[in-house]
Amino acid sequence: MRRLLLMGCLCLLSCSIFQRTAKTKAVETGELEKIVDSRSLILKTALRETNTLTYNPDGSILQFQQVQEEIAQSQAVQVLAQEKLRSKKEAVTKEGVPLKGWVWFCAFVSMLLAVVAYLKFIR
Repeated sequence: MRRLLLMGCLCLLSCSIFQRTAKTKAVETGELEKIVDSRSLILKTALRETNTLTYNPDGSILQFQQVQEEIAQSQAVQVLAQEKLRSKKEAVTKEGVPLKGWVWFCAFVSMLLAVVAYLKFIR
């Protein structure tokens, strides 16, 4: 009988009904912003040549003119890139802790039952 009472008390003490659950939540957020500015200047040069011939009415060449000119062209290019990164980490911890009141109550009841069993069965 004693063993039966002890086993019952141990089962009651380990039962999850008598445990208090504590839940902890930790949230960590981070933000990163990156801006890239790229500027470049493109220079192009070209050589243009123009030949002008002037003819007489009889078909002979009166004048020959050759013009060479250099053409410069520039172009400015600007690229602006923006990157944003957001991260969120969430950790949830769940922990079960027995309530102290239930432990003391069960200990008191088991001691009372042990005394009653001792007085009833051994005496």
